[in-house]
Formats: sequence, C-alpha cells, structure tokens
Amino acid sequence: MNVCFILRSNSWKYAGGQRTLAANVCRVLGGTIVASTEIKPKWRRHPELQLEAEQQASVQLGVPVVFAETDDEVVAACIDADAVFCIGFRAKKWPTFEDCLSRIKCKKVAFILATSETMNAGAFLRSRIWDAYWSERPMIREYLRAKGKVDASKPYTVGCNVYQPSCPLTAEQLVEHKEPRLVVSNSRFASMKRSAELLGVFDHLSRDPTLRLEAWGWKPNEGGFSFKELVKIIPERFDAWNRIGKHLAQGEYSADQVPGILSPARFAIDLTYMRGDGSRWGDGGLQYCQAEAIDWGTIPVCGSEFHLGAEWSSIMHLVPALDPKLPKLVYDIVTQRWDPAGHADMIERGREYIEKNLSFERFNASIAELVGSLEG
Repeated sequence: MNVCFILRSNSWKYAGGQRTLAANVCRVLGGTIVASTEIKPKWRRHPELQLEAEQQASVQLGVPVVFAETDDEVVAACIDADAVFCIGFRAKKWPTFEDCLSRIKCKKVAFILATSETMNAGAFLRSRIWDAYWSERPMIREYLRAKGKVDASKPYTVGCNVYQPSCPLTAEQLVEHKEPRLVVSNSRFASMKRSAELLGVFDHLSRDPTLRLEAWGWKPNEGGFSFKELVKIIPERFDAWNRIGKHLAQGEYSADQVPGILSPARFAIDLTYMRGDGSRWGDGGLQYCQAEAIDWGTIPVCGSEFHLGAEWSSIMHLVPALDPKLPKLVYDIVTQRWDPAGHADMIERGREYIEKNLSFERFNASIAELVGSLEG
C-alpha cells in the first residue's frame, strides 16, 4: 500500500511526536511524509538545497520526506497514493485544506493526537472529507464521539503510542549514575503540558539550594501564543519566569542528547493533561517523553488527572496537577530519602509496561485494523 502522510510544519530540525507517528505509519504500510511547509526563498533559487534538506529529513525519520508549499504541490505529491493520512492543524495555517485534499481522490484518514485538537484544530475535526479516524487512546475516541466532534458513523480505530527502548544499561547500572538531587522536565512549553503549573513547581523547588533543576524543551527566550496566554500576561507567573524559569530553560534538544539529560536525573516532571483526555492503565497511552524517561532510568512525576488508576503508581509518582498544594506535593516527592533498590524496581516495572503496551506489534495491529476499515 502506498500512503502519503501529510504534516503541517515549518521546522524540521527536531523529530517530535507528530513526525515519529507519521514515520511509524509509513514504515508499516510503505509511503511518504508530505511536509506541507513554507519553502525557504533560498530553496527556490537553489532547488538542490531543498533536495538536500528532504534527504536529511528522510534519513532522520527513516522514511521518504518531500516538502510541498502550495496546494498544487501537495496534490502532486499525493497523486499516486492509495490513502492519505493527516494530523490536525489550525485552519488559519491552511485555510484551503478541504479544497486541496478533496482534489485527492483516495481515502483520507484523520489522525488525532489529543483532545486539545478540539480547540486547536476544530475545522480539521469537523471536516466531512475524512473516511476514518485514528487516535492513540480510547478516552480520546469516547470524548470526541460523545461531544459530536467527529462523525460517529465512520470507522474510528484506537492504537497506542510507540516507544522503542534504546538504553543499553540495566536498571542497577543506571542507578549507579544517578544524582539523587537532580530533577528535570523533558517536555515542551504548552498549555496541554501544564507548563504554567510546572513553572510554579520549579519556582518552589528552586528555594532548596540542594536541588539541581533543568527544564529541557523550554527556551530561555520562550515566546508564542501559549507563553503569552499562560505566563506573560499574568504578573506573578511572569515574575517567576524571570526569576527562575528562563534560567532553568535548556532549550530544545535532539535525540543524541537524551542519554546525557536523563541518565543522571532521578525524576522527570511532566504534567500533561487535556480536557476529556487521559490514559487508563494498559491502554498504551503513556506519553513519549515519559517512556523516554523510564527507559533511561528517570522516574516520571505526572498528573493524576491524566493517568487514571492506582496501577500507575507502580511506575511513576502521581500528583494532582490542579491542586494549589502541587508545589509542596512535588517537593515532598523529590526530596524523599534516596532508595537505590526501590528506584531500580520502578525502572524495571516501567520498562515492562513499555515493552507490553507501547510495542510496534500493538501499533501495527491498529494500522491493519484501520486499513481494513477503509477497504471494507
């Protein structure tokens, strides 16, 4: 089967979750990632530079990548596709997407990563061009169908997140490298990541000079709509940012930096939560950054609003992310007595969860089910 997976993106320096998902689909079915992106002027003058950038992206993701700027270029890139898949985007970034994709006559599938898309990609979800839907977690499907955000008469397949462990060290070896007072965050700055609440946590933790804190994925010169809405226009938060946030922000990071970031850290905080979304134990909904932390022996500290069920406490520490006492609750966790054996046990249990629930076998089965629904 020849598929084209369309992504809207202006930056291809880092392989984020959307690109990883697209690459996984293309590896399973065979196909190409079509990056609907703004072509750089120098690429117009020197087409060989665009070809070089496409080749670099293809090597990075392990599947062919082509860049397309205009609707005509998107259609041309997908002309031979048996199916077109697409991840949500704000309609103002691509106001002609329905007309464009309607010109492609094959089946079309909407890939949904989070219920936050009901706000950020409402026109994308409501569009009637989709023949089927796919999402990573059952709770996303339940919420979107209940709210009438998707066409309930069309097939909707649930899959899982995928994570391939890469750490060669045993849990015991990792524990030997740990700095018990090092606490990091390894997720980007965004409302769905509860970054504003995490800023408050970091501000509180910074009062303890024995702790070492790092916020990877945050940029010292953070900006954009999310930052303005969550921090800049709220004086006390902006004060906290200037006092501590921008000094802890380590910027974006690439895959080769992950071992150095996570292997010495004891805890990694990620407070991801979206309204109507969450993960039940065993449904494969562990966030990628959380799986990456577990792989490298760092125990996640996560929000109990997202991770539903007492079983999660066997592989992570849960805190109520919207509780006013959140900073103190996190402080109590990260300053608890260092227990190397207990830490190693949590690593082992987390790795077992990843191997069982975030596997390619489970993901591939969901894609096979999706393709079957298109052919049925």
